[in-house]
Amino acid sequence: MTTAICERIGATPAQVMPRDWTDRELLDACLTKDNRAWKELLRRYDDSLRGGVYKQLASIVDHLPSDHRDDIMGAFYLKLVDRDMSALRGFDWEKGSSFFSWLCFIVLQRATEYVADMFGRGTAEPVEAALDLADEGGVLRSGRKRMRGSLSARVRKDKARKAAANEKLMAEEQRPSRRRARGKRLLKK
Repeated sequence: MTTAICERIGATPAQVMPRDWTDRELLDACLTKDNRAWKELLRRYDDSLRGGVYKQLASIVDHLPSDHRDDIMGAFYLKLVDRDMSALRGFDWEKGSSFFSWLCFIVLQRATEYVADMFGRGTAEPVEAALDLADEGGVLRSGRKRMRGSLSARVRKDKARKAAANEKLMAEEQRPSRRRARGKRLLKK
C-alpha cells in the first residue's frame, strides 16, 4: 500500500503520512490493523459522525443521557472491529458510494438501536385500534387542543365512514325487504 502512495506523491515510505492516504488506502490499512490508520480514521471522520448522530437525535436529545454520543460512537467502533471487521470488509467500492457515507450508515444504525434500547422497542398497532379512542384524538379533559395531523384526520374519517356504514346497515335491517313485504301482502289476500 505505501508503495502506491509513494509513487503517487513521489516520496519515500518513511515520509508517507496517513493524512496523504486516500479513503481506499485508509480502509486497506485499517483492515491490516495498522494503528496509524485507525488514528487517521478517527481524525478524519469522528467529528462529522458525531455531528450526524446529534442531528438525527436532536428532537429527543433532552430525553437522553449526556453521554449518549459517546455510547453510540463506542457501539459504532465496536461494530467496525466486530467479527474480524466484517462491517469494514462489507464496504464495496464498486457500488459508487463514498466511504464516509458507508460509515454514516453504520453509525446511524447504531444510533437507532441505541434509542430503541433506551425507550424500548414499540409495537405497531393498526389504525383500527385507534378508532375506539375519543374523538378528541385521545386527549381527554386535558385542556389541550384537538390533535391535528394525518393520523388524527384519518382516524376521524374512518370512524365517520364506519358509523355511516353501520347506520345504513341498521336502516336496511329495519326496513322490510321487497320480498318480505310482497309475501305479507300475498298472505293477507
